[in-house]
Amino acid sequence: MYFEELSNEILLSIWDFLLDIDVMFSFSNINNRLNSLLYKYCGFYRKLDFRYCSLSMCYYFYKQAIDVFEWRDNLNVLKLGNRYRCCQLDLFTNEILKSFLLINEDKYFQPLFPHLNSIAINQTSFISTTCRDILLNVVAGGLTMRRFVWNTCNHQAYHSKAFFDWLFQCSRKLHSFQLTTYGISTCFQLNYEDTLIQNYISHDSLVNLHISIIDFLTLNVLTHYLPRLEHLSKFNIILE
Repeated sequence: MYFEELSNEILLSIWDFLLDIDVMFSFSNINNRLNSLLYKYCGFYRKLDFRYCSLSMCYYFYKQAIDVFEWRDNLNVLKLGNRYRCCQLDLFTNEILKSFLLINEDKYFQPLFPHLNSIAINQTSFISTTCRDILLNVVAGGLTMRRFVWNTCNHQAYHSKAFFDWLFQCSRKLHSFQLTTYGISTCFQLNYEDTLIQNYISHDSLVNLHISIIDFLTLNVLTHYLPRLEHLSKFNIILE
């Protein structure tokens, strides 16, 4: 019996022992039947989870996600970050920089994945502001974004303004926002002066906030601009 002759049930049982990204890497584009199974059960063209995959597989799918139209146009869920290997975030944004001219004369970033609705980033090491801005504005900058999770490395909370600018200027349909740090020595901070300079307006869709902050003023500012907020994760608010 040839592999292609195995029943769908047997194939799915085999795939249960593998990560979805391993299955897609190994079985994609063999035939239309397998592609249909991958699309239905493994998120083929719709989700990428790089948190547990090898470096070589990361490189392969970075190129696929950036260069192949089906990935760019259909990707809904993206998860990045592996604490035991070199920084995936730098590798991913470097590939984006190689493939596209991202900034036009007005310095406006075009979203790479127009239908992305969920992003989760586990930042385990220091990243440049360029890497951060590409992830925020090019990768997560689409109008369909609903869920945003970013766990940053300790001692880099100084870039909290960029996250809050993104939240109140580029994510009008976001429902859930999680912004935390690994430790308690640095947390995120926001004041009213920042909001006035950046012309913040109330965020009418965010209902779930999960965040590490440094003081009550930041909490007051955030809740002032989040009139629809329903859930505030108190266990992840760090007040010093």
